[in-house]
Amino acid sequence: MQTDVKRSRAAAVLSGLCASLLVILCVVLALEVLLRTTHLFGARLAWAEPDDLIVYRFTAGSSYWQFKENDHPISGKINRWGWRDRERELEKPPGVSRVCFLGDSMLAAFEVETDSTFVAIAEDELNGRRGSAVEILNLGLPGATQTEELLVLQHDVMQFSPDIVALFFNPANDIGDVSRKTRGPMRAYFVVNDDGSLSLDSAFTQTRQYRIRSALNGLKHRSILVSLIAERYNLLARGRRLGADQTRDQGFPRYLRLCTAQGDALYAENYELNKRLIREMATWCQARGVCFLLVCGSSVYESQDIREYQELEPTFAPDFFEDDLAAFADSLDVEYLGLQSLFRQRAESGANPLHWGHLSYRGYRVAAEALTTELERILSGPPAPRQP
Repeated sequence: MQTDVKRSRAAAVLSGLCASLLVILCVVLALEVLLRTTHLFGARLAWAEPDDLIVYRFTAGSSYWQFKENDHPISGKINRWGWRDRERELEKPPGVSRVCFLGDSMLAAFEVETDSTFVAIAEDELNGRRGSAVEILNLGLPGATQTEELLVLQHDVMQFSPDIVALFFNPANDIGDVSRKTRGPMRAYFVVNDDGSLSLDSAFTQTRQYRIRSALNGLKHRSILVSLIAERYNLLARGRRLGADQTRDQGFPRYLRLCTAQGDALYAENYELNKRLIREMATWCQARGVCFLLVCGSSVYESQDIREYQELEPTFAPDFFEDDLAAFADSLDVEYLGLQSLFRQRAESGANPLHWGHLSYRGYRVAAEALTTELERILSGPPAPRQP
């Protein structure tokens, strides 16, 4: 009798457990359907995967969806080579001049359609002007600094046989993100040794967070709910790291302190590392007969913002990065394009903003105009000799 009672209780518990699991499964499935059809809370399936070299890469052939900054969602597909770019052949077609463009989220430009990025606009404009075809490959990776860009250059770029390698330098992000001292462990970092050589610090691959990301990668590509939870957790963790870094100093973003006589010792050290890595990239290209173009993005260009910063610190020089990197590029004997002055001129001459958070449609068109002119000048000159 007692045995029968125990069996009945066990059966009841098992039945209740199965019912609970069924309810949970139904709720999860309902949430999956709801999130996939409505993108509630900005939910989207992952389109990137962990990478032991540069932390993450886009997953080739995966679809993406984003609704940030723009007034409508942006969707599309990562190309076969794992970049947010038009489909390309690996082998450069005969008679085509090819540019490989490296940069961060300003280049990847998920806030606008692929054809509205400044590299796509410049490619279309150049092909409309020139007798020979031009391809500008977009190798932008959100969050990238010169660390990841150098690694992509060394491991990915040359398979596309570029004639020109262009680098988009973003002062607002690149300076703070390039060093472990001002960012967390979930990045790769280059360290300058005493003899001037570079060593790569890939300790992020040993962190618990990276191992968890790697374990969840398959689920994030299949479950939009898992992807949403993981994304929100990562945003929270990143916010804590940025808060600990104290990115503003007496009203100034820390990187802009470099534009003043007061400066910021740690960010000045970071900036020297930025330039050391740019030098490495330029030298690497020059050794292979590839033209190198350094592009400096705009930082503070609106007159009201400039006045406010100069009231806080009279020595604030808004064109510091543009001028300093122009001199630096000249010392490396590489091509250079600065966008700061142009953006200030265009901001004063038009009502529509050039930025939302990243560039706006108008901002991308202004950058494309400058890039088109610069590339047309370079491509019209004598070709650089190629080494065997």
